Parts: sequence; C-alpha cells; structure tokens
Amino acid sequence: MLSLSQAAGYAIQALSCLDETGAAWTQGKDVASQTDAPRPYLTQVLHALGKAGLLHTKRGYKGGYRLVRPARNISMLDVVKAVDGEDCLGGCLLGRAVCSDLRACPTHEFWEVEKVRIEKCLADISLADVAAFERKRAKSSKKKPGRAPWLQAKPKAG
Repeated sequence: MLSLSQAAGYAIQALSCLDETGAAWTQGKDVASQTDAPRPYLTQVLHALGKAGLLHTKRGYKGGYRLVRPARNISMLDVVKAVDGEDCLGGCLLGRAVCSDLRACPTHEFWEVEKVRIEKCLADISLADVAAFERKRAKSSKKKPGRAPWLQAKPKAG
C-alpha cells in the first residue's frame, strides 16, 4: 500500500526527538536509540537533512545535531522532500513510465487530486506536532518516546 519511504519515516521521527527550539545539540547515538533506526542508516538520513538545510551538524566533542529553525516551523512535507526529493509523491500510481493528462492511466485523475491533498496534510503537520503526539503516546503507554507507530513492522498479507 502507499506510504512514505522508510527514510522519510526515520527522518521525521529523528527530527521530532531533537530539541524543539534548535538550541541544544543531540548526539547521534541518542537519536538512534529514540528512533530504533539502524545507526549507520540514520547517519546517512541525518546527513541528507543537513545538506537540505533542515539540520545543523557538528562532528566531534560536544557535537551532534540540532534543528536549523524551531520545530513548529518545519513541516513533515519539508522533511519528506529533503529526504525523498521534490517530486516525492510524483509519478504514476500504477508505476507507468508515461502518465500525463494527454496519456493517462485509469487512476490518473484520482491520483492528481489525492497528491495535492496528501501534500497539504503533510505541510500542515509540524515537527512540533509530531513531538507532541509522541510525548502524549509515551505518557499514555508509560514508555519513553521512541519508535513511531508508522515505523512499526507490519506483517505481510498472503
């Protein structure tokens, strides 16, 4: 089924566990432990977020990661585009190489409308919203904030 990429999911979760003001540095090992992401893979994702201008990175003693701007000013769409590219929801829903208004697949009209809705939804959810959701979830389950529900492995049907 349709979903964000694993890299985007890890990126959203990782950024949402950083200091929301962008003032404090957080070490990579701490981010990895809160996201349950493999540390080498997470390092690549965080590096991409740094190159995209969403994250400050600092190597060495007292280094780590911090947000470039407050979490309330970074949307999930910003993060997804930083990791997966500007055309993160682009392409044909059926995977066809050529799909346009002139040469449409059976789902073309539906997908054009839904892509706009999905982008708006992602743009309306900030990292601060994600962090608040995780804190609330952790409080209700009496666990520390950690792996987001959308990152949980789901059994394959069939």
